[in-house]
Amino acid sequence: MFQLLIIAYTEIYYEQKKKYLFTFLIEKRPLLLAVDIIINIPANTSINVQYGKVLSQIKALPADKFSMFNDLREAYIQELRALDEKRKEKADAEQKKTEQREGQIADRQRRRREGAKNINKPETPLDQWVDTWEKYEKILEQCKQTKQRFIDTDFKADSSSLGNTLANKTKISKWIRATDQVKDQKCSLYKGD
Repeated sequence: MFQLLIIAYTEIYYEQKKKYLFTFLIEKRPLLLAVDIIINIPANTSINVQYGKVLSQIKALPADKFSMFNDLREAYIQELRALDEKRKEKADAEQKKTEQREGQIADRQRRRREGAKNINKPETPLDQWVDTWEKYEKILEQCKQTKQRFIDTDFKADSSSLGNTLANKTKISKWIRATDQVKDQKCSLYKGD
């Protein structure tokens, strides 16, 4: 069993090595030509034949060119691995954001279910009340009494409130309130004030 794993990993490594070599030869062709290293990838043959012929061309390079080729190839492979690592980190961060957002949604739904059982009791903190007109009126009353603006704990003023898909598609330079946007006009969400 252990030998089969080693063989499988060796085959994967061998395939990656071929992929990196061909990608390097294609993407860095101008750089290689600039330092007078010419490697041709034969057409119309299998990948294994192409790989063998490319390797024989590399081995036929003079010692200084061979060393330079290997240095350039190794630097390129390190670049690709660094890019792969950054992509993986970004994907992991996106996954974590998605999980957090899903957790927030599940928490909000749980609170709503619980709130439905304890329909907006005065002793329950306001941010745990079910969204109803009663809650809205209570928020307005508190804001008027304290003369402070309402801050929604379920809809934070950052891109996490938009969800990953929309947040990734849009760039938000900053969040502002309507009253901050239109300073010379009165803005309100309710009548009579």
